[in-house]
This record gives sequence, C-alpha cells and structure tokens, in this order.
Amino acid sequence: MTVPTAAEAQGDFSKTFIRDANGLPVAAQIFDPWNVTQLGPDLYERALIPNAIIPNPDPYAVRMYSYYPLPNRTPEDVFNTNNFEATTTQTVRRHSSNNRVDFKWKNQAIYGSGGISYAEVVTPRPFGTAPFNDAPATRTDKNPYVQVGDAVVISPTLLLDVRYGLSRVNTKNLNGNKEGFTDYASFGVPDNLLPYMFQPGAAPAVTPNGYNGGNGGGSNWTGLSAGTFGTARERQANHSVSGSLTKTRGKWVHKGGLE
Repeated sequence: MTVPTAAEAQGDFSKTFIRDANGLPVAAQIFDPWNVTQLGPDLYERALIPNAIIPNPDPYAVRMYSYYPLPNRTPEDVFNTNNFEATTTQTVRRHSSNNRVDFKWKNQAIYGSGGISYAEVVTPRPFGTAPFNDAPATRTDKNPYVQVGDAVVISPTLLLDVRYGLSRVNTKNLNGNKEGFTDYASFGVPDNLLPYMFQPGAAPAVTPNGYNGGNGGGSNWTGLSAGTFGTARERQANHSVSGSLTKTRGKWVHKGGLE
C-alpha cells in the first residue's frame, strides 16, 4: 500500500514527484486556491506555493493524516508507490449441525429435523487506529432451522403427508467503525451538519485524492478509511406448511397437495 511520508502528512511536498505528460517524474507543484489572479475574461491563475510547502496547512487535515502509519519499506519508484507493507490474518470459523429423528407409531411415520449453520469471517484492517478503521470487517451468519412432519397411511392405497418448517436468517456485515464516534468538530465537521446525517457515529471518511501520483490520476495514497462505512443486518423468519395426498390406483399414481 502507499501512505504519505512524514513530510507530506504535514503539508510538505518539496520532495514529492508527480508524472508529467510523458510519464516522467517532475517535482510537484501546489497552488493556493485562495490567491487567484485574473488573466483574462475567463482565465484565472492560482498563485504557486513556494517549494510546494504549505505554510499554514489546515489543522483538520494534519490531524486526519496523523493517523496514517509511516512508510516501512523501500518504495517501488520515485513516486513512493507501495512504501508500506503489513501482514494481517483473516479468521474463518464455520460450524454446522444437521439432525433428524424418525419415529414410527401404528400407521404414522413421524419425523423431525433441525440444525444450525454458523459462520464468522473476520478480516482485520492492515493499518488504522481509532477512530479510523481500527475495527476489522466482520461477517457472521447464524441460520437455524427446524422441521416436523407426519406421513399417515390412511389405507393401503392412500397416503397423507403433512409437514411444517421454520428457518431463520441472521446475518451481520460490518465494515469499519460505525458506532460511538461523536467528536466531529475536532475534524472540521460542524455540529449543525449532524441532523443531516442519516446514521451518525462513524469517523469521517478519508480517501485522499489530489496530486498526480504513481497511479497516474489523483493521489496514490491508500484510503485511511473504507470510504462508505457498511452496516448491514438481515433478519428473516420463514415459515412453510405443506400437505399432500398420494393415491395409488392400478397403474396410476395420483398426487395433489398444498403449500
């Protein structure tokens, strides 16, 4: 992955290179969006910041980028591409249980079955501390089921089969931190925006783009946060009832039912 250098995280891009039109490395240039000169009726030019060192970087941006880890490996090129490496361990747990019991009583064959399918997959983030993505991505499934039925021999040529089943779906899919964050003001998000948030509680999304880095378009820094924080919880209860009659008549077998 690619992370900002210690200097870049403080607004110092004096040693940062970008690609020119021919793909060759040239020194990065930064322009001041608040200092503009009008050159023509429809032509404006922003003032060049000397040495690409931002004199008064936004404190909110500096704070956000302080949560990035420092580079820990030799980059692949002059653009600092892939200057960070991390090893994570994904944990996968799966359990399943399926059971059936049959009981014959007089002219009835009673049966019951039930079980559960359980799975959990935990994928840690390669970097990030609270409030930015210190929580791993977690997916869990807990899906139990139960079924009871009875096959009744009404006569040597007539069979009744009835059954009832219940299955539940309990799925949770969490990506990143989504709960417990309240300190929006310290990251430059004013409190008057909170009422417009559909589900507040997640740290701001930090997905940098700006200078023309090693990927040829926008910043090549790996996003500090996942962008859109995903919280998906699914709950289902499915009931099924069915019954059928089977009639044997000579060489014919007639069957009808309802579900």
